[in-house]
Amino acid sequence: MFSVKNKHIVVTGASGVLGSTISVALAKSGAHLTLLGRNEQKLKITEEKVKVYGGKYLVRQWPGNNPGTLSISVPWVLFSH
Repeated sequence: MFSVKNKHIVVTGASGVLGSTISVALAKSGAHLTLLGRNEQKLKITEEKVKVYGGKYLVRQWPGNNPGTLSISVPWVLFSH
């Protein structure tokens, strides 16, 4: 198995059930996270769950169904961590 400790991982769909669960598991393993999701309220719930583990993380609402927004989000992710 490999370690994700201190690795920067972008989780798209972090406001969904699967994305939220993956985000928490990664935070628990020491990863630095960028959480992207469509639903702002559910994204805040994921943020609260991740916050418990005290690692570095960024959260951004992202309308994943619009490919044009990816070109805006990628530089934000790269320069924010």
